[in-house]
Amino acid sequence: YQFKEAMSIYSILRASNGDLWLGAASPDVGLIKLGKDKSVQNSFKLANDTLPPQRVRSVRCMMELRPGVLLVGTRNDGLVKYDEWRHEMTYYSMDEEPENRRLQNNYITSIVRDASGNIWIGTNQGLALFNSQTEEFLTFKHEFGNPHSLIADHIYCIKEMNDGTLWIGAD
Repeated sequence: YQFKEAMSIYSILRASNGDLWLGAASPDVGLIKLGKDKSVQNSFKLANDTLPPQRVRSVRCMMELRPGVLLVGTRNDGLVKYDEWRHEMTYYSMDEEPENRRLQNNYITSIVRDASGNIWIGTNQGLALFNSQTEEFLTFKHEFGNPHSLIADHIYCIKEMNDGTLWIGAD
């Protein structure tokens, strides 16, 4: 697909209904929705009326939470839950209160749902387990001297193996 303007695409998601979502690094376009015929169905910033228009500058990763609802990880702007049907956006960041609703960092590098339905969020300050029902995060970080903790806090990628083991790419 050729866009009218040059832009960087960092994430591609095929939704359960067949739509293709593209996550862009552009101040003018955060998400692009392509229909089954590859035509642009929608493109928009991930901002709402109460937030500055540059709220989300760069999409890094996406996951379909359920049909019509996306979790969108951004570079430095936190996590966005976008409900396409309701036209609602919920923002999660390191500025949230109370603490259990707070991310450790706003740079989201990866989002994975494991076979048990757990949603894992990789950031550059640890790994977060997101409970989509309570909208709370449980964060795991490197603990010096603890061989069972993460090897490092900057998470690059998450992959679940066939046996259910999570592999975490970190530095």
